[in-house]
Amino acid sequence: MTSIFALISKNIISIYEINTFTAVLTVGNVMDFSWSPTDAILALFVSESIDAGGAIPALVKLVQIPCKEPLIEKKLSSVSKCKMYWQSNGEYLAMKADSNTNNFVELFQIKD
Repeated sequence: MTSIFALISKNIISIYEINTFTAVLTVGNVMDFSWSPTDAILALFVSESIDAGGAIPALVKLVQIPCKEPLIEKKLSSVSKCKMYWQSNGEYLAMKADSNTNNFVELFQIKD
């Protein structure tokens, strides 16, 4: 298994392979992240943003590291804050999101 570490600064997260210090993944607008307690899976909360095409909704994204395979992507409208909580054996991820109109919790099943 590849040894990796994450560094977050100014809302940009970078994932590096320890032996070579090679960047495996870099993502911008990241407000929060959480590693799976058992697997090389990274959960990210990417904040809402605006580009030339208009508003880009916030996103919760689970990514397999180091292959960068997206496992789950969930778009979120008008979410200002999101916290993620892993179940102890990494089978589930709970997401608590706060928006302008309501708060909600969603549960993602990671393993079958």
